Amino acid sequence: ERNEDLFTAINRECHEEAGITVEVKNLLNIQYIQKKSGWVFQFNFIATIKEGTPHIASQDSQDQINESITDVKFFSKEELKKMKEDEFMNSRAFAAVSDWLAGKRYNLDAVNIIE
Repeated sequence: ERNEDLFTAINRECHEEAGITVEVKNLLNIQYIQKKSGWVFQFNFIATIKEGTPHIASQDSQDQINESITDVKFFSKEELKKMKEDEFMNSRAFAAVSDWLAGKRYNLDAVNIIE
């Protein structure tokens, strides 16, 4: 959202899309993605759930935020290690999980918020 800081956006997105509140622990990676509208950055973080149980938002709620999430799945680390790239929802998800499995993580102080 416009004028929203990154860490507020993380919790809003997690609440809107999965019904949870999180505590951000580390920066996982930053992906630079080419879309039809131009280049965008996607920040991926490692977080723990503070409140709530992950679930799919109602269709009405998803319509309001232009989402179309139809399924939530949980995998063990061992299952993720065996999955091929085409089994992920997209290459961005595969890259993020691959980085997580490789133990990549950066301190949150790598993100400088300057007002």
